[in-house]
Amino acid sequence: MATSREVESQDKVYNLSTTEPAEQDGPSSCKNSIAQPSKTHKKSYLRQRGETTIGNYTFDQEACRKDLVQMIVLHEHPLTIVEQVGFKTFVNNLQPLFKIPSHGTVRNDIMKLYMEQKKRPMDLLDINEGRVAISVDMWTVDKQKKSYMMVFAHVVDDSWHLQHRLLRFQHIPFPHTTDAFVENLMNVLSNWNLHNKLSTLTVDNCSVGDGVVDSIVRKLDIEQLLLGGSIFHMHCFAHILNLIIKDGLDVIGQRLKAISDSCEFWSSTPQRIEQFEEAAQQLCINSTKKLCYVKTQWNSTYIMLETALIHKDVFNHLKTYEAQYKTMPSDEDWENAKIISEKLKILFTATELLLEKKYTTANHYFARICEIRLALSNWLLDSNPIIANMASRVMENFQIYWSKIHGVMGIATILDPRFKRVLLEYYYEKFYPVGHESEVKKVVDLCRQLLREYKTRALKQQVECPFRGQFVGCSEAMTDFDLFVERKRQKVISTAELDHYLSQDLAPLTQNFSVLTWWMTNGFKFPTLQKIARDIYAIPVSTFSSKLAFSTDGQIISPQRQKLHPELIEALACTQNWLSAEFEDLGEHNPFEMYHVDEDEDEDQVNDW
Repeated sequence: MATSREVESQDKVYNLSTTEPAEQDGPSSCKNSIAQPSKTHKKSYLRQRGETTIGNYTFDQEACRKDLVQMIVLHEHPLTIVEQVGFKTFVNNLQPLFKIPSHGTVRNDIMKLYMEQKKRPMDLLDINEGRVAISVDMWTVDKQKKSYMMVFAHVVDDSWHLQHRLLRFQHIPFPHTTDAFVENLMNVLSNWNLHNKLSTLTVDNCSVGDGVVDSIVRKLDIEQLLLGGSIFHMHCFAHILNLIIKDGLDVIGQRLKAISDSCEFWSSTPQRIEQFEEAAQQLCINSTKKLCYVKTQWNSTYIMLETALIHKDVFNHLKTYEAQYKTMPSDEDWENAKIISEKLKILFTATELLLEKKYTTANHYFARICEIRLALSNWLLDSNPIIANMASRVMENFQIYWSKIHGVMGIATILDPRFKRVLLEYYYEKFYPVGHESEVKKVVDLCRQLLREYKTRALKQQVECPFRGQFVGCSEAMTDFDLFVERKRQKVISTAELDHYLSQDLAPLTQNFSVLTWWMTNGFKFPTLQKIARDIYAIPVSTFSSKLAFSTDGQIISPQRQKLHPELIEALACTQNWLSAEFEDLGEHNPFEMYHVDEDEDEDQVNDW
């Protein structure tokens, strides 16, 4: 087949038509390496013997190389993919003009892309008028024996969309001292110019204690923090729940030991797993839940008990075939496991609803946490001493957590027009049979304090910028008396704004209700409350959401990348987060979502994808 190719520097213009030579009056352009036919060649697409004949288009080597790097970053391909024979063959057949870069060139291109993309989150945080919430988590890569600090920024943007950006994925050398952690985090805040825009800091309570947060607060301007920093420290809901329930399970650990040891025994080797599954099939147990043994989190204990109970007969069956199996649970053990599993299911269901999404605004947490507290209160009165002892330990620690977070969550609930103070009254009446009105009032008063603070800050900005608006009695600046009078006036106005909001009817409980959309469209009636809502709903109640949003397969650092230099790992992690956010902002398909094809799908349906 006769062809002609015209090359102009790095952009190549060529014609693969079998019927006519390439036109000389200018090639059609091709952006992002996607071949586009010119108007005069739309009819020149021919398909013969599996070959396609294409009209003029422009090939851009640099654009293709950038697309390749973005693909590697987004989908966590190994950098050495460019050296794989299969990849080279595929690319050469797809576009023989593309010069595949070397492994070293790809590494340099990734660092270049990292620096280019860094401007996007900077612009988002600089331009955004709302406050920024920070979440921090520590991760240790087992094979590397290296620890990394993940720092996320959370904001509600000017379009009232919840945005999250990974600011650092930083290697933290051992030892992990308080001073080292504080210094690294302060450097992040300084580099991103966030000192005076912070709302809260949500931390993983396993690695970051109160002392660390206190040290950070002392280094910040206390006047710039909300309510003098009293609500600055947000404890991670997922970690706290894991710690306090594990603590409770330790109290009754011996009651579950036989079942735990049995699960460990039959999960220890591939041969035993296969033997266990074959026995389950023989007994016609068709559950899709596989036997597991994981002791790191309380919910894995629940899953272990639930699965073990389903396969109870399998354990009984196998005890006669395996001489080494000597931890067969007794009937009492199984009864205890059933009781404990039923109790843990309540907690598991409540937390699963919260953690099933990558990000959830704070108003979704309050009712769930209240349900957990009610469950614990009922367990304290349980006639079974096993449950009562477990509940006593859990409730003691839960109360400590509750005292630290219920203020922010209470404000988030009041600012939800479907609930306001009514939901607080509903639950507090159960928690505090005597004096629940005063407990509700504490949260409402906290909201009033925040409202007055926002009014005061707005007033100070007007004083510093007198041309935005001048008050009676001053020309270039307000006198102290004018300022005093204005503060008194703003206090009355702020109280009236909250009272007016609370006095209106509750919004209907619709399925697809969005609290951010409601405040975007109705906030003009309550301008200061709107600003507070914007900042409160940016606060992450758990760092768990950051992990869900981080990776395509749940791994913080995939095995093929664990040998890379920490700086390159950070560039890959941050750029991946920024690119995926860019796709979502443009309304593109989420690059992390994978299509699932059922085995019985016919070929036509698959081809439609």
